[in-house]
Amino acid sequence: MFYNFFQLYKLFTPELCTTDEPDSLCYSPIIRPNSEGLYDLLQIRVYISKKRDTLEQLVTTIENAQVADAFEKAVQVKIPPSVANDGYLFAHVILLPHKFEGKNPMQAAWKVHVASQMIVFQEPTATIFNLLGEEESEKKEKKTAKKVVSLAAHFRSVLPIRIVSDANRYKKNKVSGELADYLTIQRQQSNEGYLPIMFIDEMSMRSKHLVELADANSAVNMTINYEPTSVAKLLLLTSTARSTKQLMQHGFKDKDVDELRGLFTETSIVLLFVTFFVSTLHLLFDALAFKNDISFWKGRKSMVGLSTK
Repeated sequence: MFYNFFQLYKLFTPELCTTDEPDSLCYSPIIRPNSEGLYDLLQIRVYISKKRDTLEQLVTTIENAQVADAFEKAVQVKIPPSVANDGYLFAHVILLPHKFEGKNPMQAAWKVHVASQMIVFQEPTATIFNLLGEEESEKKEKKTAKKVVSLAAHFRSVLPIRIVSDANRYKKNKVSGELADYLTIQRQQSNEGYLPIMFIDEMSMRSKHLVELADANSAVNMTINYEPTSVAKLLLLTSTARSTKQLMQHGFKDKDVDELRGLFTETSIVLLFVTFFVSTLHLLFDALAFKNDISFWKGRKSMVGLSTK
């Protein structure tokens, strides 16, 4: 059991370089914190576009972003009329140097760019309540015809941005594929380093944050939620997000996996692992008790001394 916990720990904790190992064998952070654990100020730009590979509408710019400080910012997003029909709308988050003033972020000395789909098609909220209210009457009337419900476009009103605050040196030959997907490698002289690890936490995009896009809506409110995180939580959240997508591919709806998202994002990771550890101990003790029962009855030659009650 303890070996399994150790393997689980290694799965979410990449192997780090020691201080004696040369930089040529490691990926080192290009931007490092100072002695107080604070990074240089950064700039975050948020764009909205109908395509994943283009930038169209600049929503907001956070000028003085500090990696270690969490914040929230409310903005308004103009929704193109075609989104309610084709369902394509992406949020682009670009991390830039603090003093960059150009209009085109692709011209910056360095950048970290991530994007996420912001539209989900599901049943309208009013229709869901109507179906629940009509359920009993439908049973009484024994209707056999299936009710056809049209799906409506819903906008994800919360954009959760996460940046890893750990300034670790990773062994090049030990970096997992999951972590490599989030490393933006940049060459510096003879060595290679990585830019700040940023990602959009899709596990924090809950169903309760969805806003239905009516025909008359031209703008909706969106909350940009930023929190620093660790590389272990990054790997945990991204691997769980991939698992939930696989569940949805096998027929599960977004509402079905929403509680699973809340379990990992709204519960302390420490409490989650303690609960998992205690549950494993209960399972172990149940198995040992069952084993003792089998051994007891297997060793009995007669029923003498046993009560029939």
